[in-house]
Amino acid sequence: AARRLQESRRHLRERDVRIAEIDKLIDELQRERRIRVQEQEILEQRTVPSEEDRLEKLSEIHKQRHREAERVKMDMCDLQIEVLTRDQEMADVEKARDKAEAKAKRAKLRLAFLKRQAEELQKRLATAHDGN
Repeated sequence: AARRLQESRRHLRERDVRIAEIDKLIDELQRERRIRVQEQEILEQRTVPSEEDRLEKLSEIHKQRHREAERVKMDMCDLQIEVLTRDQEMADVEKARDKAEAKAKRAKLRLAFLKRQAEELQKRLATAHDGN
């Protein structure tokens, strides 16, 4: 029982480490997303004057494609954050489940101990009663 309890505690510590790793990844992705938003805003503010209509059109197409690519990158970051958040939620649930299981094991051991104590007490009472 003690070995199982130690294993359970080790498992909980591993979950805590995984949760911390997920938090770090989420922070990194959110930082990357902020950078991408800033880059996109800068691109949207810039206007490149050109002398020929053809170059203006090509430039605008290029900007549009770049904005689309940045939006896709942001969507990708959002999805990665969502996946990591769900991973973290799952890890939290598993951690709570593991804690509950460990608590149930301790309660079961305590109950078994108390039952043995009650049986021993009943035997003593019966022996004391028979002795009188």
